[in-house]
Amino acid sequence: MAWAAEFDCIEQFGKFLVLEGAATSEELAAIRKETKKEVRNEQKTAWADFRKEFDQEVEEGHTNDSFIGCQRPRNRTFARRGRSGSC
Repeated sequence: MAWAAEFDCIEQFGKFLVLEGAATSEELAAIRKETKKEVRNEQKTAWADFRKEFDQEVEEGHTNDSFIGCQRPRNRTFARRGRSGSC
């Protein structure tokens, strides 16, 4: 995967900015660090929003009773043929 690092457009643009004097390596490193932090925070927020409804149901003790006692078939060939039962 060395070619990926060599031809990474973000890295290449960074080199261009440094060569043209539009930014320093330190400025670009600071931008990368801050951007990574922002993306991680957004990722955590999105995951929390996604999980909110599920976690609330678990907290309230709601379960899906139709799946209680339902087990997956142990025979993979049987399962592949679509005869996995009612679950």
